Amino acid sequence: MRPVGYERPREKLLLRGAKALNTSELLQLVIGSGGQKISGAKVAASLDVLLSQGKPTYEQLLNVPGMGTAKSCQILAVYELTARLHDKGYG
Repeated sequence: MRPVGYERPREKLLLRGAKALNTSELLQLVIGSGGQKISGAKVAASLDVLLSQGKPTYEQLLNVPGMGTAKSCQILAVYELTARLHDKGYG
């Protein structure tokens, strides 16, 4: 059961805009669900800690519980996309 007033990241984004989401919630939207034994929210929280230390390596991402090849590649792709958009002056 979710707490009263709880909004899933997608619902929150639609209702209040992307800027209303914290980093962990944005990460949840990128990675989707978690693994068999870990929720997407917990995976995103672990990623948030790792990402606060700078750009991660593929190997570091794989060491996060719930992260596999696909999700690790998604995070690396977001980093590259962000860098390219920033270089073009979009951010």
